[in-house]
Amino acid sequence: MKFAWRAEMNIDGNILDKDHRAQHDLIRRFVNLPTDDLWRDDAMKFLMELRAVSERHFLHEEMIMDRIRYPQLSEHRAQHKRLIESLDDIIGQMDSAGPGSPFTFGYVKNKSDELLAFWFLDHFVKADLRIKPFLEKAKAMAKA
Repeated sequence: MKFAWRAEMNIDGNILDKDHRAQHDLIRRFVNLPTDDLWRDDAMKFLMELRAVSERHFLHEEMIMDRIRYPQLSEHRAQHKRLIESLDDIIGQMDSAGPGSPFTFGYVKNKSDELLAFWFLDHFVKADLRIKPFLEKAKAMAKA
């Protein structure tokens, strides 16, 4: 990805930020891989790790949203389900690309680069950042 993590992107100063940075880093590392077939195993490793990190993160995020009674929890949960399905599609396409496939590894890798950046940024900006004021309010109420 072409952008660096910035402090303004932090949501909770804790587990959610760590998870988001881990997702961001895995996508950045995937995108920076060459499109040569020699890098297929590394690409799949990053994707599988991204899937595991994302599933864990989505559970963390949903538990926190439930705890603070986040009003859009059910839509957010549905988005998480769709994100995992999209990631599974990307993994499937990457796995089947190359010899014997109509698509080369390089072609699918380039498309996956674009999709993963969108996959992360679109959800993060349109959904995850909206949680921040609710977390801040819950923290303030807990201190009172």
